[in-house]
Amino acid sequence: MKISATQPTQNSKKYLSPPPSRKKTYSLPSFLTVPIADQLFFYSHPRSITASPGENVVFTCVAEGTPVPKITWLKDGVADVNGKAKSFVGEESSTSVLMIDSVQDNHSGKYTCRAAAPIGSVTSNEAQLSIKGKLSP
Repeated sequence: MKISATQPTQNSKKYLSPPPSRKKTYSLPSFLTVPIADQLFFYSHPRSITASPGENVVFTCVAEGTPVPKITWLKDGVADVNGKAKSFVGEESSTSVLMIDSVQDNHSGKYTCRAAAPIGSVTSNEAQLSIKGKLSP
């Protein structure tokens, strides 16, 4: 079969074969539908925060993809985050909230979300948590 054109549909592409030719060979238009996996991407990235010692802070991120990705929080590139993470999974997206109660100097750093699904993983933009009165390295 020779594919001459494509037509996107929801989560797939239709491939159209050429119309019947005028030669002695016969051909008929036909369709082949191929499912396409969605890409993972962040709809909302966490934002940098400056807090005073003892304040509560909240980071949020939203990732989309099919299947819906699982979100993990990272601090300075490591999945050992000292906070409470809650995820809310919808039909096409996953929202994760990281809550850190009573921040201290040891909470300062760069926070990111990692969204993972069978098709791969992506990492959000970094959000810096700065604690007032602490000098940055």
